[in-house]
Amino acid sequence: MAKPDLFIDFADLPCPSRAENPFLCILARRWRIVSSEYPDYLVFTHEGHRHKLYSCTKIFYTQECYRPNWKHCDYAVTSIKIDDPRAFHLPYYSLWRNPVELVRPAIFDYRSEMQTKTGFCSLLSSYADRSVAARTRFFHKLNARKRVDSAGKALNNTGWGVPWGKAPKIEFLRKYKFHIQFENRDLPGWTTEKLTDAFAAFTVPIFWGDVTVKEQFNPAAFIDRKDFDSDEACIEHILKVDADDELYLKYLSATPFHGNKPNKEWDHERLLDFFEMIFSQPPNPVARRRWFWKLTKWRLVKRNKTQEEKGSPTAMVRYQERMAAKAAGQPPPGN
Repeated sequence: MAKPDLFIDFADLPCPSRAENPFLCILARRWRIVSSEYPDYLVFTHEGHRHKLYSCTKIFYTQECYRPNWKHCDYAVTSIKIDDPRAFHLPYYSLWRNPVELVRPAIFDYRSEMQTKTGFCSLLSSYADRSVAARTRFFHKLNARKRVDSAGKALNNTGWGVPWGKAPKIEFLRKYKFHIQFENRDLPGWTTEKLTDAFAAFTVPIFWGDVTVKEQFNPAAFIDRKDFDSDEACIEHILKVDADDELYLKYLSATPFHGNKPNKEWDHERLLDFFEMIFSQPPNPVARRRWFWKLTKWRLVKRNKTQEEKGSPTAMVRYQERMAAKAAGQPPPGN
């Protein structure tokens, strides 16, 4: 069956090229992507101001823990959970990492894997300000009991740093039995690639952060700081696990996923359903509803002209054509 046309553009996404844009390959499952200077929809991020050049329906996306500004967007895809029908929860790891890396093989020698661990615990931290005080405090307390190798930009005690990139990071983490994986915020849904990268490296994460993490991942596969009354109690448990090979193997051999199957956050059909909901709504972009829109300086930029001003079909016209074809059981227009 022919796919309907989707006039969509992207602004300031954290990918070097259009070919590396993960949204494109996901959306292409249901729609034929049409590049347009005057799109019906725009996906933009918190970086930059290019979205102000557009007057179409805007979908805010962030891989950070920011909330959408509903004065600037109509919908949002965020890495934290927001109780709003206009928002969809999409953790960073589910868009930029591969779930296959966390699915454990049916036969694997975890005892031999344990024997390859030459270090006790690792840490990678880019900064050590007040926003990550829980991580910094825990590192110092655990390091005082048994050395933790910190090879990031902050709190570095190795004299060298891990090169940028996923592969060097995984290679570094795999040498250690544990990895301190404290998020920089304690927010519902805010679980990042730090946890999945630790699982991919076959190390046991020491986690702090998202209260919903156990819904996403198997609690038997990691140590959750929030399961303990204090840092000290958690550290005593870590040292106990470190000293007991059989207890450590229970953590190491536990599957990261419940039932060894990727969690629903990796089900991109859910994301496509969210976009389907957006595309089925009559276009009424916030950029045109704001009273001062016609006066703003961005209104003077050529890209900000609407399809109607350009002389091509408007988003509303295309929407009406799609709905009419759907009601008549006919193929979508434009194919």
